[in-house]
Amino acid sequence: MNKILGSLFGLFLLFMFAGNASAAPMTWTETLDWNPNKYLFSDFAYTHDIKNDGFIGYLQGGDDLVLTYTLSIALYDDNDNRREKVVIDQPGWTADRRYNFNLEVQELGWSVFGVVSLNIDGTIDINLNNIKGDYYLDYSTIVASGDDGYESCTPVPEPTTGILFGIGILGLAAISRRKK
Repeated sequence: MNKILGSLFGLFLLFMFAGNASAAPMTWTETLDWNPNKYLFSDFAYTHDIKNDGFIGYLQGGDDLVLTYTLSIALYDDNDNRREKVVIDQPGWTADRRYNFNLEVQELGWSVFGVVSLNIDGTIDINLNNIKGDYYLDYSTIVASGDDGYESCTPVPEPTTGILFGIGILGLAAISRRKK
């Protein structure tokens, strides 16, 4: 019995140090800067493309994966004493927002369809739907966060696999002792 437990313990140590997990967090950023600032009095659409920052998704033959993103947009009032209203529209339903012209830059949350769009082709379409007034568009920045795949990762030891394996072995040993 001791030889069996010794062999199982040796296997436990082997699995504990042989298990690896690969994790490489990555951030892709793109800023569109309209210089001079774009004067808008109607709807306007543009596209962010994170492939410009090295993103290569699964559908393009790479192994990058976007998990979340943040969109920052800088619009400002043209000071004509009118109350401007703009809806910033991203793919999906959850991240749309009316713009507050009292702030210089607004950060918008992400949407599920936005993440899907970025993973499909590395782009996301943004629409500025003008409800009332005119305004200036200064810049828009997207910061996408995710995993850059396994090619450029350094393997990280994963002790959890070994610990679970060891607990299983101890459980088997306890059951065999109980049966005797």
